[in-house]
Amino acid sequence: MQKNLIQKGNRIKIDIQSDPADISIFGTIDNVDNTILEVLIDGTYIQNTVRNAKCILPGEAKTIGFDTMILGSNSNRLFLTLPENNNIVVMQRRKYLRVPVDIYINCYLIGYNDRRLDLDQYYSAKLIDIGVGGVRLRSHVSIPVGAVLVFEFPIENETILLTIMVNRCVESLNKKSYELGCHFVGLDESEEQKI
Repeated sequence: MQKNLIQKGNRIKIDIQSDPADISIFGTIDNVDNTILEVLIDGTYIQNTVRNAKCILPGEAKTIGFDTMILGSNSNRLFLTLPENNNIVVMQRRKYLRVPVDIYINCYLIGYNDRRLDLDQYYSAKLIDIGVGGVRLRSHVSIPVGAVLVFEFPIENETILLTIMVNRCVESLNKKSYELGCHFVGLDESEEQKI
């Protein structure tokens, strides 16, 4: 049941259809019942009429989208109609499947964008998941988008050296770590088969 994908604690983007321009509001789902979705928004919004809206719940592997109506607001809370299952669209964000992993690795910085760097600098990170397309890491250090890193990955009875480029670096909600989305650089077919 797709309604189960809409849960308390999910982040949500609400695009409100308004005149002269649409408004985007971000928030967190605070309560879900049989017909109403209650959202705690980042800021304040006042509304005195029912309005149509499009909602997006971004996810790591899937993004959920649906149309709804904003029934009302109260300070920093919005009350939306809960969509029916047939009005919920689930979109895959990844081309390749990712497998959860839970190991610590040392990532060595070897380049930035198209420049090679000769530094003896490494970052400790936790490998969260891996797939043919890339990896997701958690680090206590912000690593810029475009940084090229190498790390050793133990697989079966050997260790392979993998090269990745950082696509995104997002600070966690608790502001104590960073989540990095990275894609592989120069992955050959034999390494791809092992992953």
